[in-house]
Amino acid sequence: MYGSDGTWGDFIVKENPQTPDGTENTVWSFFWFFDSTDVVPQFNPQTKEWELMHPKNRKFTINKNVDSTSMSNMFAMPGVIFDTTENGIVLAKCYGPLNEAAVPLRKAIHVKNGWTSVTAAKQGFPYPVGTPIPQMDNE
Repeated sequence: MYGSDGTWGDFIVKENPQTPDGTENTVWSFFWFFDSTDVVPQFNPQTKEWELMHPKNRKFTINKNVDSTSMSNMFAMPGVIFDTTENGIVLAKCYGPLNEAAVPLRKAIHVKNGWTSVTAAKQGFPYPVGTPIPQMDNE
């Protein structure tokens, strides 16, 4: 990944594979689709703590006219660390593009109304982090 940003300046992951700015204050967000056998950091509403848990994925139909059925792409976005929990989960503020697919990775693809996306976000949350799962067209 490479690019230029007003906040981050120029960044080239190959030259700085650990953090966006070369310090211990930043991280790359690596959201991706994880299935129910994986364990990933998530906020547990029952304990009000961040924990390693199995994701509860759900599908939804994208409608970009509604915040809760739009989506955000958080694959390989720079983030600023603001805390680390007692159990070692690093928390960071990350921002990513709205209504952009996380796949394919080589170029930005805007999602379209009617596409199916997958997320672990609870239903009704605005701009759930997710991505459409691409369908291979054998034409």
